Amino acid sequence: MRGTTKKLRLPELKSVSLTDFDLYSFEPDLELNFSKSVFCLIGANGLGKTTFLNTLLFGLTGAIPDTGRSFQTAEDYYSHVRKHSLTEDYFSGRLKSGSLSRSSATVHFDIAGKSFSVTRELLGGGSISKLKIVDPHGHTTEIEADDDDAVDNTFRQELTTAIGLESYAQYVFLSHFVWTFDETRHLLIWDDTALNLALDIAFGSGSYSVQEADKLRKSLSAADSRGRNSRFAAKQVEDRIKQLRDVIEQSLSEDDDVFKSEEQLQAKHESLLSDVNEAQERVEDKERLLRDADAAWANTSAQLSELQLAYRQRFSERVKSISHVDFHPVIKSSIADDICAICSTSHISDKIRAHLAECQCPLCGSAIERRTGDENAMLELQSIDKTISKIRSKLSEIINNRELFESQLSSSRMQLEAAESAFDQFLEGHPDAKAHSFAEGGVEALKAKIAEFEGERDAFDKESKDHYKKRDKIKKELREYEQKLKVQYDDRADQFIKRFRELAEAFIGLSVDVELKPHGGVSRSGYSLSLKLQEQLRVKQSTVSESQGFFLDIALRMALSEFMAERSATIFVDTPEGSLDIAYEAKAGLMFSKFAEAGNKIVMTANLRSSHLVLRLAELQTEQEMQIERLTEWTELSSVQREQEHLFTDAYSEIDAALRSR
Repeated sequence: MRGTTKKLRLPELKSVSLTDFDLYSFEPDLELNFSKSVFCLIGANGLGKTTFLNTLLFGLTGAIPDTGRSFQTAEDYYSHVRKHSLTEDYFSGRLKSGSLSRSSATVHFDIAGKSFSVTRELLGGGSISKLKIVDPHGHTTEIEADDDDAVDNTFRQELTTAIGLESYAQYVFLSHFVWTFDETRHLLIWDDTALNLALDIAFGSGSYSVQEADKLRKSLSAADSRGRNSRFAAKQVEDRIKQLRDVIEQSLSEDDDVFKSEEQLQAKHESLLSDVNEAQERVEDKERLLRDADAAWANTSAQLSELQLAYRQRFSERVKSISHVDFHPVIKSSIADDICAICSTSHISDKIRAHLAECQCPLCGSAIERRTGDENAMLELQSIDKTISKIRSKLSEIINNRELFESQLSSSRMQLEAAESAFDQFLEGHPDAKAHSFAEGGVEALKAKIAEFEGERDAFDKESKDHYKKRDKIKKELREYEQKLKVQYDDRADQFIKRFRELAEAFIGLSVDVELKPHGGVSRSGYSLSLKLQEQLRVKQSTVSESQGFFLDIALRMALSEFMAERSATIFVDTPEGSLDIAYEAKAGLMFSKFAEAGNKIVMTANLRSSHLVLRLAELQTEQEMQIERLTEWTELSSVQREQEHLFTDAYSEIDAALRSR
């Protein structure tokens, strides 16, 4: 019996406000509206395009994407990315500490007539400081953060219900893995675990619990892994048993010779192990010396800074005590140039100095009041200067020692690696070496150890069978979900595949097809998408070029997002820089335009050097449908970029002309 696929009501981004975001030095308090089909932030390298996109996603989800991390389940992923330390580390490397404590991001978006306004402090680890929700009838709910998680809990519940998902973790997963193509260039089409969850949500939602299927896949993987680990442990113990039995056989058949060879083997074993231990001790000693040198460097540097400050202060006080006439610009320049700054007469510096020595004004001959300073000031300055000189010498010595300790530590680590390698090679060449350590108690001691190992082996065997039995039970339960997914997919796949083909072929110019294929084997679950180009199967990421992989994956995300959406979808794209030639950049622009023309939205970043993608998109969308933001107007260019600023201006002009071409 065929079920019904439940469509999702996806967020429609309206605006974003950034406060005290000093990465954008010209626009630290930035406000942007997303009123057009395509929003494109375009600029030069290193100015903050990716940071803008990630900050936007932070505002929407409370987390910075980490799609390069191995994906298991939506709940596991959300538990990882919601850690305060991850977001704080991310922004601490991009904003100055002074403004970071005041920085915030506010996003406004609608879901099926319900309006959300969410403010998150960048140092708040993703927690919401202000929340405003307006329902379709105009009823407003406004909450500010308090000591508990009430605001965040309210937002998560309201949002999850509004979209039609089972959990907030699924929303974060979709936002990061499906609706966003980010800087990690993680390809969804070849990540079967993440792809299966995306397919579950797109095709299975409404016919079964996607969240339960997600948990079952994790449990299946865990049970299979534990079964393999227990079986491997049993095999290791069985190998030890065999080694001990071999020692017993040798002991009984070649008595004297065996024990003589045992003594040599044991001596070699102990010698190599001693080398490892000694090398380890050397490494630890050098690490301690290096830590001590670092501490001494920090302390001495602090002393030097304090003395330099004291010197500057005392010198300033002494200067203030000297006559102001000596430092008058006319007097100073006349003495320095040996030319009168008033009448241009030459060779007058000695005369001026003579007048000053007699406390007379060099211009009018009037008496000058010579303020007497601290008589001990010069002696005190000389004393401080001597101490500074000593501290600098000490600091130089510390730095030299530190470099020596660092070199010695590097050498010691290499020696440790060599000792460990020699010890490992010895063990590989003499697999029974460990077994000889039991020979001191004779054959009876070895037999007792064998009996002990046999008990361990049997216990591991039982554990392995129990884990595999649990795996098979989970697999059976999971198959029921997967069969429902297959029914839903077969029922609705034509719409999804047709759209994927249309978008992908607009880019690549070749026939494209995908097919849902079940995984084989008892330890694997779920499905993968079998990709074909020109009827040729591409089973791995390496079977397509890097640029083809990027944009085919973006096409897949577009098709999936559009398919699961009740109305329209929004895609966030950190455009892959420099991966395409000019012809394919233009084709990618056509693919993006087709997605936008269907009523969807694109929020994208692009580099000026990849402007042919943007040019083609601008030609197709025009300024009524596409918004271009110049990142070079938000922040200061580097010296190299300033030298070539005319190139940026030319590129912008070309894009503006394309927007007005229709």
